[in-house]
Amino acid sequence: MIGLGEVLGGLGLLMKKYARYAAYTLAVIMLGATITLLLHGDMTTVAIPFVLLLVFLLIGRQSGSKKQPNNATPI
Repeated sequence: MIGLGEVLGGLGLLMKKYARYAAYTLAVIMLGATITLLLHGDMTTVAIPFVLLLVFLLIGRQSGSKKQPNNATPI
């Protein structure tokens, strides 16, 4: 299930319409990976999912905050 979520999340990142939701979904998956590694005491590789978590949160924030410019010219 996690692998399917990662594949669908990666595809969602490629589609502008779904990028925000995909990024937040992948962030949740990376949060789970980070917590799992911390609970098992694997401090050598915990930085990888943690950094990806931060990246996905930034992608989600950026894709959600973009507003379409108003191209109408005032008369």
